[in-house]
Amino acid sequence: MREGDANSKYIHALMTDRRRRNAISSILVDGDRVEEVFDVREAVFNHFEHHFKYFASNTSRVDNFHFHRLSHAEGANLTKPFCLDEIKAAMWDWDNFKSPGLDGIHMGFIKNFW
Repeated sequence: MREGDANSKYIHALMTDRRRRNAISSILVDGDRVEEVFDVREAVFNHFEHHFKYFASNTSRVDNFHFHRLSHAEGANLTKPFCLDEIKAAMWDWDNFKSPGLDGIHMGFIKNFW
């Protein structure tokens, strides 16, 4: 803008149009049209306050659930070291076109150069 962009009038017109389209000038509350800024703001606030209080009071609780607990032997198996055969078996179970990381290297490449 400081360098004298020739399209600044166009950009300002777009921003003004978007601001006008995004503005809430009136809403219907129980069949009545509300137009004053304070009343619209209060109606929106009351709607969402009621909406979230309603769902917050009806949430499920986990007090009565009985979760399966691991035995000591099962817990010990979670911390034992992996052997090379287990790692290779897990790698070969993957689809060749899946990528385990963000680098994009797929499993076919890893298996080929194992």
